Amino acid sequence: MSTATLINNATIVANMYEAFGRGDIPSIINNVADNCKWIGAGEGSLPEGGIYKGKEAVNFLCASMSMKNSILSTLFQSITLVTMKYSLSET
Repeated sequence: MSTATLINNATIVANMYEAFGRGDIPSIINNVADNCKWIGAGEGSLPEGGIYKGKEAVNFLCASMSMKNSILSTLFQSITLVTMKYSLSET
């Protein structure tokens, strides 16, 4: 494999990570093959661990992870606001 191909592949993967961070699942799905095989680490010990075959399965995985990330983000913001309110009421 040429250096140019490796750099291009690395750029595609980096763009997919950025897309996930933005919650842009369609961009991720557009960059995987119809017959892709996505291996999620932690099979048997993590909720999203396992093998996902095809775009539909990867779409499901990304949507699931994105929703959980959104819930955790909202929860973290709520905890932060309660902590700030409590801290301010102490002064």
